[in-house]
Amino acid sequence: MATTLDIVRVPALDDNYVWLLHDAVANETVVVDPSEAAPVLAAANARGWTISQIWNTHWHPDHTNGNAEIKALGATVSGPAAEADKIPTLDYGLREGDSVKIGTHVARVIETPGHTAGHIVFHMADDALLFSGDTLFAMGCGRLFEGGPAQMFANMQRLAVLPPETIVFCAHEYTQSNGRYAAAAKKLSLARQKSAEKLNKAVNAELAPLKLERAKFMTQVETDEAGGFEIARRSRGTPRIAGRLLRRVRDFAHAAGQTQVDARAADAALNRLEVDRLGLDAMDRRYLMMIADIYRGGPVGVETLAAGLSEPRDTVEEVIEPYLIQLGLIARTARGRCLNAGGWKHLGLTPPEGAQESLFDV
Repeated sequence: MATTLDIVRVPALDDNYVWLLHDAVANETVVVDPSEAAPVLAAANARGWTISQIWNTHWHPDHTNGNAEIKALGATVSGPAAEADKIPTLDYGLREGDSVKIGTHVARVIETPGHTAGHIVFHMADDALLFSGDTLFAMGCGRLFEGGPAQMFANMQRLAVLPPETIVFCAHEYTQSNGRYAAAAKKLSLARQKSAEKLNKAVNAELAPLKLERAKFMTQVETDEAGGFEIARRSRGTPRIAGRLLRRVRDFAHAAGQTQVDARAADAALNRLEVDRLGLDAMDRRYLMMIADIYRGGPVGVETLAAGLSEPRDTVEEVIEPYLIQLGLIARTARGRCLNAGGWKHLGLTPPEGAQESLFDV
């Protein structure tokens, strides 16, 4: 049956999701895995809710850093008993089969070791809800930090038999990256490629306003809807970058005597900052142009690119390339880096015959 709980998604950090649950009948509110307190409390206060419970799925700081501040306001903390030594704010340790409640709504604890040794998830059978923490995501599972593949596979088998109407609330936005991995690991049919492309665009459209709202909250910058959208679509889907761009755009707007950032002000400021419509900066475009102009689209080795950019190899691999790969503009191959068709198109150049196609449109 459909739940009567109000459930609010609160974006936090770079890609975390914190979940607020509210039972209007009991006037109780629970927060699941608060990465940080400020945006969670702001979301609750905006609705007139008072958080009385915190449910943690595991000990990692990006799931528990908000505990202390929220607990200081009167909330109790429930989480995995096996990780009590790593969650100093913990009040109630939970094990397999234990339960917690919000009003009359019951969540049963399922132990899912793998991501961490004591990871748990909260299954609300009567409401058809699963708060899966870092165990289960759309098209993927959590990384194995403290457990092994056999444990995670067993978790997937257990969760797979939950009723098909169960709605999964995961703790990170990994949908796009999981889709790209699936595409790379197993060649997709054309129909599935098109479905993946639609999913990628849908996720971008949904996340942009969420990321921007978090950045606006953290920077206290006023934008109108169009101005906010312009900044959001160039922020790489990352609150940290959205916040940085908001501050820079605000400075340009204030210098021009504007009290609110509109689309024209945002576009003008971002162009002066050399941030293009995909969120690429000058170094990103220099990287792409080097492959296109000097190496005719590649392949070219990363050491060669690093030398040409006068940057360490680590910077190229860990800072420059990930977003370009995410957009499908370049590909890492056994022979080196290659410019995909999307990369040629973004540069406004004609790709040579046989240029590699990307999975996702940009």
